[in-house]
Amino acid sequence: MSLTINVLGPLVIKSDGCRLDKLPKKARALLAFLATQNGEAVSRERLADLLWPYQGSEQGRHSLRNCLLELRKALGRGAASDLAADFANCRVEDAIVDLDDFERLSRSQDPRELQTAADLYRGDILADFYIASEPFQEWLAAARDRALAAICDVLERLIALQDAAGDYEAAIQSGRPLVTLEPLSESGQRALMRAYARGGRRGEALRQYKNCVTTLQRELSVTPDEETQALAHAIARSGGEGRIVGGEPSNRARPASSSMTVSVVEVNSPRSQDRTTSGAEKPQWPCLLPSEHCRGSSADAQSDGRSR
Repeated sequence: MSLTINVLGPLVIKSDGCRLDKLPKKARALLAFLATQNGEAVSRERLADLLWPYQGSEQGRHSLRNCLLELRKALGRGAASDLAADFANCRVEDAIVDLDDFERLSRSQDPRELQTAADLYRGDILADFYIASEPFQEWLAAARDRALAAICDVLERLIALQDAAGDYEAAIQSGRPLVTLEPLSESGQRALMRAYARGGRRGEALRQYKNCVTTLQRELSVTPDEETQALAHAIARSGGEGRIVGGEPSNRARPASSSMTVSVVEVNSPRSQDRTTSGAEKPQWPCLLPSEHCRGSSADAQSDGRSR
């Protein structure tokens, strides 16, 4: 008998390969919650408060007992080995849970295992799952935040390893979901811009920067930070196809001995940009900011040209 529970993305419960889609919602929520506890026992009191918070203590425990009966009935002969419940506690045993595999693989430094972890992430934990319980929704929101932070960390480290190996197409494929999951993370935006540029796709790198500008302006009413602008400046100035431009990707996963064997245009500081006579930083490539910023930059450039 085997029990498989996938909680990353929509909830999928299978017993001996057969999906258990007709379980009551509270029963599904109970099994999903226990599956995320890494085999640890959870008290009946905690479970009752989590799923039936608006009932009295005794009524909540009664509802929990009925829910466990529903699960044992659905699991059939595998219930005894898959779902352990005594007078005080409940836990899931010997189940195959995608979250367990994801957390284990996400700690790896092997790019193949990191890729497997990324593939396991189908979306938010219990995507589109809702029950009318404030404690359960609070737990779910926190669990989703932890999983989101973990997958973003996995993708950033994976991009760094792929970039170090010169596999820029793979880095692009890892960078796209990263900026979708965390569009306001400029480190992720830079990683994808850099992968595009180093893979010889300069136009797409600049379009990604424009998307970054638009997103930050719309969501936060800010412009990209100096490091992001410096990278875009370097990409805009870069020449031939396949050149690597500007800065380094996140190096948390980069081997200490790794070295780049191709030409690099170094733009590690905004000091490398031209300055106006007042000393302010001034980008020298086509403006991708909103039109009013572009008009100002254009006027400055014309004035600067006349002064020369």
